[in-house]
Amino acid sequence: MDFRAAKQSRERKALKSLRHSADPARRTPAGARTFVSAALALVLVLSSSSRGETVRVTRWDLRSANPAPAVTNSPAATRPALGAACLEAAAVVKQLQPDVLLLQHARDWQMCGDIAQALRPADYHISICSALNPAIESQRAQPQAAILSRHNAYFSWSAPWRSKTGGGYAFAAIQVGRQRLGFFSLQLEGRDNGCEEQLLEQLNSIKRWEANRVQSFVVGAAGTPAAGGLPGWPRLVREAAFEDACPPVPPNRSPSSFESLLVDAGGLAVWSQTNTVSGLLLVTCDIELDPVKITAARAVRLAELERRLESTRPGAGALAAAPPPAPAPPPPSRSVLWWLMAALLVSLTLFGLLRVLSWRKAAHTSPPALLPLHAEGGRGAPSCETAG
Repeated sequence: MDFRAAKQSRERKALKSLRHSADPARRTPAGARTFVSAALALVLVLSSSSRGETVRVTRWDLRSANPAPAVTNSPAATRPALGAACLEAAAVVKQLQPDVLLLQHARDWQMCGDIAQALRPADYHISICSALNPAIESQRAQPQAAILSRHNAYFSWSAPWRSKTGGGYAFAAIQVGRQRLGFFSLQLEGRDNGCEEQLLEQLNSIKRWEANRVQSFVVGAAGTPAAGGLPGWPRLVREAAFEDACPPVPPNRSPSSFESLLVDAGGLAVWSQTNTVSGLLLVTCDIELDPVKITAARAVRLAELERRLESTRPGAGALAAAPPPAPAPPPPSRSVLWWLMAALLVSLTLFGLLRVLSWRKAAHTSPPALLPLHAEGGRGAPSCETAG
């Protein structure tokens, strides 16, 4: 009796194990996991490639939109709101969708907040707004330098120029995707008495950071020609390998302005444009940060420069008469790229849902009945009778 009971118990366990393994509803759909993993990987690759290693920066000179009050400590209630020109320029900035905004001649922190509000629904943060004081006590309120960003800054500060001639700079270290970038917004006033040297000192100090090291720098500046005293920023170009990404100033721009948008060797301006809206100058550029693409683009530029030099030599009239190559078209709008990626994501989601539903339908299909082990071969169930 005990032997037969033990044998029947083993048979029941074996039958239960076979039914469990044969039931598709109880099996883990390995194909489903593979499909979902592949879809997520594809979406991540497309999202990274749509933005790539490119950062869009806009330098915005608010000189014409800054009706500074006659006193330096005016109450907040008397501070004017954004004017029509500034709101019109903000509409252009919303279409450009920059990652970072470098502002010069901002009135104060409140004006920066009003600009961030005008750029909604995009979520811009005030990374830093300087609090510079006028060089002369009786002078009107000092304009400020500021940085707005769609990404949070992990380090920021501002300081006046040591020359005490007015103006100063704002700095913010911001991580955009996988890149850590350093942005300077320079407010240049009066004659230059070492502001470029002070900027180089700050750059060298930041490059010595051991944690959260900055990989590339962008410098936006606005002031007067006297403030430059350094057209072309010779020491920045020579010692820190910066190049000016600012397009030529429009002819209708006041000759008293001095504007630059500089990028160091860690990045390369691959596209830029200038917008003048009601006297406000917007300079926007896309900065490529992928080393492979930077190397390829610089090789193309070097070949183009050599071709132009060759065309200027004597006997190269045919080459000189050749029309210059057409400028590269501006990059597609980021909204278009996001719409394409969203459409692909929806398609993958629908396809995944259909596959899951098909698997569940197969799981609810009843599996074929399994016979007990002792029923094979036409044998009947063992009898529980005992021999008399």
